[in-house]
Amino acid sequence: MSALHRSPRIRFKGGRGHVAVVALNGSTPAALREALSWGRTHGTSVLGVAVDGGLRAWRAIRQPCDLFVGDADSATPPAETESIVYDPNKAFSDLSGALAELHRRRIAIVCVAGLTGGRLDHEWVNLHELAAHAKSFAGLLAPTPRGWVVVTAAGASIETKPGKPFSLLALAGRARVLLHGARWSLDGEWIEPGSRGLSNRTGRSLRLSVQRGVVCVIFPNP
Repeated sequence: MSALHRSPRIRFKGGRGHVAVVALNGSTPAALREALSWGRTHGTSVLGVAVDGGLRAWRAIRQPCDLFVGDADSATPPAETESIVYDPNKAFSDLSGALAELHRRRIAIVCVAGLTGGRLDHEWVNLHELAAHAKSFAGLLAPTPRGWVVVTAAGASIETKPGKPFSLLALAGRARVLLHGARWSLDGEWIEPGSRGLSNRTGRSLRLSVQRGVVCVIFPNP
């Protein structure tokens, strides 16, 4: 498994704000440390969240979380931590519940550790959940062993090293976007879910504006 690479410097539309660092069941300590580093650098404050079994990652780095959310089928909520515990027979995922709670708390940006670290079906659902909740936040992003994933329904300015590969993909239906600073730009064009936007190249900075829909920007590791 590849080592985690540092994220590009990202400023979501709306600027800095409150950041939630969320550890999922598949989070590694390294991914959580990277998410925390990003949150502390880019946020005005950081709320640490354990989504059920993600509590193990917080314990592994010997740092308490601020909030536990889940149905407690993978971890027991700590007695000293604020907890929101769901009925195990609920009709939504723990991540979906956590994102709804973070929106209620006016969190601006969510940084997720463990997005791709769990069961295969959970990985797919996790990405769909980020897309479904994207309009509730300025942006969501996730460090993974294979690169960084950014999801937004608004847009962002991203400082990058020239010539690096990235992909811009539509999620949850088609999206209309402006993209400047890449080898191949988009000027208010519609992109459909699929391969358009795959394997672009960065310039010194990317300027992305999402006019309609939700997009995912993927920065794969070399």
